[in-house]
Amino acid sequence: MRRSIMILLRNNLMNPNHHHNSYRQQHLSMLNDLKNNNNNIIILSQRSLFDLPFQSSKSEDLNNDNNNRHVFTEQRIVRFTKKQIFNVVANVDDYDQFLPNCLESTVRSRTDDRMEAELIVGYPPLITEKYKSIIYMDKPNRLLVKGIDSTILKFLESEWKFEELNKKRTLVTFNVQFEFYSTIHSRFMSLFFDDFTRKTMKAFLDRAYIIYSADPLYFDTTNDHDKS
Repeated sequence: MRRSIMILLRNNLMNPNHHHNSYRQQHLSMLNDLKNNNNNIIILSQRSLFDLPFQSSKSEDLNNDNNNRHVFTEQRIVRFTKKQIFNVVANVDDYDQFLPNCLESTVRSRTDDRMEAELIVGYPPLITEKYKSIIYMDKPNRLLVKGIDSTILKFLESEWKFEELNKKRTLVTFNVQFEFYSTIHSRFMSLFFDDFTRKTMKAFLDRAYIIYSADPLYFDTTNDHDKS
């Protein structure tokens, strides 16, 4: 497994699209760490991306004591009502049907504004991780998801916000913060987490399309910018 990671990093170094010195230095530093570190590393799925243009997207480190926490923010204007897209994100029981690397998803308890769920994620045959999530809901405006009881992740929190632009358009904002117990895990995952999070956003939007594209409003592009 360590050998596979090192090959993956070397391939990235030879990629002409990744020629900036800072990027190369980060990879070289991680290769040195891997040669001298026996910790297991999670390898993300390398499936291709099929992303549509994003309105905005950024990833950055947070200024905390150990500088191991990372944040990712993405926004999309989508052709769904905020109630529709909220319902897709809130349907945690179905996550294992469409989310990348989600092997099982089960809601253990549910009220009008709170859920507790258990998820198993994995990158077979390398690793699987079971953890619990607490989901706080402000229907249909916002969901806050907090991961707990993870053996790998020290901190995991995601937030979804839905802002109605008109009766056919919603601005979706997706924020993710994560921190691993292991510094080497954090550094490695930060190289690939942006792509993984984009795939997560796309998976939710694809799911919404499957469920709601029969709605005539989905294909009606007239007066897209009206506030009515």
